[in-house]
This record gives sequence, C-alpha cells and structure tokens, in this order.
Amino acid sequence: MRDYGEMNLQATTLSQYRGVLRRDVIPYLGEIPLWDLGPEHIMDVIRRKARGGFAPSTVKRVHIVLRRALGHAVQWGYLERNPAAAIDGPPDRRGEGARVLAPEAVPSYLEVARRYRCYPILFTALYTGLRQGELLGLSWTDVEPEAIRVRRSLKRTAEGVLFLGSVKTPSARRTVPLSPANRGVLDAWRARTEEGNAARGPDDLVFATSGGTPVNPRNLLRDHHRILERAGLPRMPFHALRHTHATMLLRAGVHPKVVGERLGHSSIRVALDTYSHVLPSLQWELASRLDEMMGR
Repeated sequence: MRDYGEMNLQATTLSQYRGVLRRDVIPYLGEIPLWDLGPEHIMDVIRRKARGGFAPSTVKRVHIVLRRALGHAVQWGYLERNPAAAIDGPPDRRGEGARVLAPEAVPSYLEVARRYRCYPILFTALYTGLRQGELLGLSWTDVEPEAIRVRRSLKRTAEGVLFLGSVKTPSARRTVPLSPANRGVLDAWRARTEEGNAARGPDDLVFATSGGTPVNPRNLLRDHHRILERAGLPRMPFHALRHTHATMLLRAGVHPKVVGERLGHSSIRVALDTYSHVLPSLQWELASRLDEMMGR
C-alpha cells in the first residue's frame, strides 16, 4: 500500500484495498510467512468469505487485492510465483441477470417517488443511467441545456468519509444527452431550490441537502427502498435504476455500443456481458417483427 498504492491508486480505491486487507486478509493470513503462502491458503480465505454470506463482489475484491499485491511481490523478487494467480477467483455473475424494474412498473415507481425530495435524483437515474456517485457528484455547471457532463463522482472512504473525486476511468468521463422530460424535471428542481433559498455549498451541487451538503448515499438508498415497498415492487439495489435504463434502451433497439457509451462502459463487451440476459428475448422479438419489417 505504501510503496505502490499511495502513488498509483485513486484515494477511494486505496481506501477500499486497505479495508479489504484489514478485515479480510490480515486476520486469516497475517501470521503466515510470505514464502510459505500457498494457493490453498488463499482458497481458504475465499471459501470462508463465500460461505459467510458475503456479496459476490466482496469475495471477488478479496481475490483481486491478493492477486495484485502478490503480483508485485513476484515483480520485486520476494516470490517466484503468485499463489493467488494459481486459483480461479469467484465466478463473474454479471450475465446471470441484473435486477431491473419491469417497464410497466416504472410509472408506478415514479408516481410514488414524487412525494419524496429525492424525486429528481431518481428520475434522472432512470432517464440517464448515471451511477449513484455520478448523480450525487453533479454540479450545476455540469448541466447544459441538452446534456449532462459527467466528470466527478461522490465517493466514500473505508472510514465513511464522503468526498468528491474524479470518475474512475476515461470512458466514465462523458456527455449524456438529456430528454426534454428530464430537462424539465431538473429545471423545476432548480427553481424550487432557488425559491426556497436552499443553501448552496462551495461545490454548487445539483442534488444536495437543504444545507448544501452532499446527499448521503445511505439515506438515498433508504428512500429508494421505501418507494419500492409503497409501490408494491420487490426490493432491489439503487443500481437497478441504471440497469433498468440500459435494458429499456436495448429493448428499444438501441445498439449495445451506444448503450455502453451512454453508461460510461470501457468497452462494448461490458455492456454485452452485463445485459446478455436481455439479448435472447430481443432475438425472439425481432423474429416476430421480421414480416412487418420486410413489408409482408
């Protein structure tokens, strides 16, 4: 962490990695001499985490941190082989079906959401596919008449401190065109906050508390869950709004490359892997429309 991480990792990634080491690695492997560390020890840690009910993404992060750290140990001559590279990490389950709102459920969700102060955030999430951190990191200078410029994200350190940082990858730094409806919601939100003399912090955030401070993602998630419950919809993560946006675009016939660019994916492969569960149904829809497309 000192010799490599502090110089090469973003602050939020560095904080996450330190948390993984403190919670998930050192308690299990900290007493084993480096040269005695074998694949069986790493597999044991991954197995313990998986059986302990941790999220697949958490288990996968443990393997990633160990593989990267031990890879540097090989490069620096402390080890001949990387024991973490000798085992397969947890399976990638992105293609098994992301949680989404059904198209017919979106109006019900938004109708209930109108009663909450976070309605403009949820509306924009569904209409743009922005990540939660990207939404909460927007300033009014990022909102143009017809588009949103995504350049920052609200992040949290392992200690729970919120801060504004740059987006993680070059592809995530993008311009997302706005629909007229979304533009109208944002204009109404700006007028409401200005009329109410809401405090404007130094970052001039689009979505902020009444005191001008960043919205706490945990509070936003709680409101999201309350809205789902009151709308009679199944519980799902906030990220489901992003997945819903992408799925609706694909069902409308938008090319996966365009969807990936709008979402800030690094390549079309990410979009294809994440939403592969949607593509088979699109094949059937296409087959049923072929006669109409061919004029028969």
